[in-house]
Amino acid sequence: MNGNTCEPCDLNCLTCTSATECDACINPNRKPTPGNKCDGCNEGYYWDADKQNCFPCFKNCDVCKDSTTCEKCTVAGNFESSPNSEGKCRCVVGYVYNETLDACDPCKENKNEFCSTCEKESCTLCNAEYLEPKGSECVCKAGYYTTSWGSCIPCDRHISGCLLCEEKDKCSKCNDGYKLNQTTGRCDGAWEITVALFVAVMILFI
Repeated sequence: MNGNTCEPCDLNCLTCTSATECDACINPNRKPTPGNKCDGCNEGYYWDADKQNCFPCFKNCDVCKDSTTCEKCTVAGNFESSPNSEGKCRCVVGYVYNETLDACDPCKENKNEFCSTCEKESCTLCNAEYLEPKGSECVCKAGYYTTSWGSCIPCDRHISGCLLCEEKDKCSKCNDGYKLNQTTGRCDGAWEITVALFVAVMILFI
């Protein structure tokens, strides 16, 4: 109202307090802006300048800049609240993005039960200190061998002085101070080496 005269609100404004202040917009997806206008969009919508209208943000995005750039992601879907530098939503640690379903799947579901951090086709971190990622799997680290039931056992548990092995009773590399016995697949310590040298010397004099 201007004096005793009623003046119309802006074209897109449903109700207004004055000629410069809109209270509610006709389009429920829009929000009032200064100057008796309805040029803003409510949270969860973005403004399309070409179509002069507000449209919903895409799936898994709570606040967006446009149809492809998210500013705040939906954390309920196992997404991080902050998108990456390209405005794309990313999964929290322990989940991997499923492009087909546009959702975050647990690493264990797509890779294996020991994978805690993963990317599209690869595991990047395993959940045990004796495991390391290899492709989409978690395998025993160097210094361990894999049992028939899938456990990792230290090489030196059954072969004293063994550094690297692929089997329970066959060492491929020994620790310093030990020498690999190619015949037995075991590691000879100082005593065994001394005895072997003594025997070799004795044979020379026979």
